[in-house]
Amino acid sequence: MHIVLAVDGSEGARWAQDMAVALPLPGARDVTIITVLNLPHPRFASLTPMTRRGYDEALAALRGEAYGMAHEVLGRAREALEGHGVCVAGRVHEGPVAAAIIEAVEVWRADLIVVGARGLGPVKEFLLGSVSQKVARYAPCSVLVVKRPVATIRRVLVALDGSIDAEAGVGFVAGLASPMDTAVHLSAVVELHDFLLPNTESNREARVAALRTIAESEGAAAERMLAEVRTVLGTKGWTVTSSVHIGDAADQLLREIHDVDPDLVILGAKGCTATKRFVLGSVAQKVLKYAPCSVLLVRPWGALSHYRPLTWHAESRSRE
Repeated sequence: MHIVLAVDGSEGARWAQDMAVALPLPGARDVTIITVLNLPHPRFASLTPMTRRGYDEALAALRGEAYGMAHEVLGRAREALEGHGVCVAGRVHEGPVAAAIIEAVEVWRADLIVVGARGLGPVKEFLLGSVSQKVARYAPCSVLVVKRPVATIRRVLVALDGSIDAEAGVGFVAGLASPMDTAVHLSAVVELHDFLLPNTESNREARVAALRTIAESEGAAAERMLAEVRTVLGTKGWTVTSSVHIGDAADQLLREIHDVDPDLVILGAKGCTATKRFVLGSVAQKVLKYAPCSVLLVRPWGALSHYRPLTWHAESRSRE
């Protein structure tokens, strides 16, 4: 698996670096460490020759200092990863940070980006920085946003909704080389939208009955889906539990995350209703923003696309 690790010398980047090592991936992993310099450029084209010469000299000094610091950051990260037997390469890029990371990932055809939730900029706790937001939203591959230090991943929460992306998330979990005492919790949420009938007093009972029937049907389908995934993951020797909830998907998942307190949350980057190719679904955006733990947003790309559909996936496709 080819992993791209974005670093900038911040605490969040060090957490991301440790997570790249802690992930219990099977087999070999290649890690390319990237740091991006967003250096200033002249805002005015009409500088006098003397002024422009002074500007160029100042910019050259700044560039030299910035590249020196960037290579120091890369060197420390490479040393830490190579100490764990990881094959590592380092790259320094220039440009807007998120765009440079995404462009590099597309060129390298990476399977996974690992990035800290907060960089060197001042942002509030648990809120994403602009770089991690953009990378998570627009990257073509899966993205792991690291929000706190984790030495070993022992508790994992997997959100399932019948989508291809969520299915790839199950495949990712099934491929992990986690210890026997790992606990995996599967969570599915049935969302009911009260738009079947006009909202009038005369049809209130009919609407309630219809929603109850849909809830029962969708809940039973979710239980079958979870049962099959429990069987697949149970062969790993882990403790696998599951739950089905009815309500708003993002809110229910955030409550479940609070109760389970996982080291890692895994969910599809987009659900069954998402339309754009790479852009995050609304549930993934909200969970990513407010979950206090690290979040892996799975897109079925590269090494994460090996998982073959289960029978519940074919069923979910037939309902669309």
